[in-house]
Amino acid sequence: MRDSKGFSLVELLIAVAVILVVAAIAIPNLLRSRIAANEASAVGSLRALTTSEITYRATYPNVGFTCVLSALGPPSSGSSATPTAAGLIDSNLAGGTKSGYAFAPGTCNAAGGLTVDYQWKAAPQTAGITGQRYFCTDASGVIRFYNSTASTCFTSGTPISIMVRGTGKSIESDSPHNAPLVLALQPRDSHSGPQHYLDRIEQDGTAAVTIIG
Repeated sequence: MRDSKGFSLVELLIAVAVILVVAAIAIPNLLRSRIAANEASAVGSLRALTTSEITYRATYPNVGFTCVLSALGPPSSGSSATPTAAGLIDSNLAGGTKSGYAFAPGTCNAAGGLTVDYQWKAAPQTAGITGQRYFCTDASGVIRFYNSTASTCFTSGTPISIMVRGTGKSIESDSPHNAPLVLALQPRDSHSGPQHYLDRIEQDGTAAVTIIG
């Protein structure tokens, strides 16, 4: 009869302890990585919304901007783009949720039958799990973050990205958590200044933005 050997209770307890230690180290790191990836995606989605709003207004000048996500989304299969489905963002973003964040409009104003501005905000679907920070942007092209609510983001948020109008490009802070956003701009020629690169940057006096050059 063959002898069979197995693990002793002590060996099993040691193995379980090692697994628990590894899990205690790895799981928080994985969660932080997931949050960072979701936050980066949320900022990218807000940047896409800003670019789409500019294109939308140029395409439909009799409408202006829009504060309806589906209006920026893709048309039904085989259909052409319209003011109610312009085909400027993907279907996930048009549905209001993407990569752990929920997207919703803020305050939109109308004048003369046109929508003259817009606000978009992004909130984590589960705070602390799918994302930590709240993000927002408006017609100024500035993307901000705030640590508590998306609504407060518009008035108290810290800028992390500014859209360079007319180029579809943005400039972002190297340290979006605390550092001010510094823009180093070079004039196009000796007779023009940085204002020719930026159509406008609207600030309320509290935003941490410095323009150099």
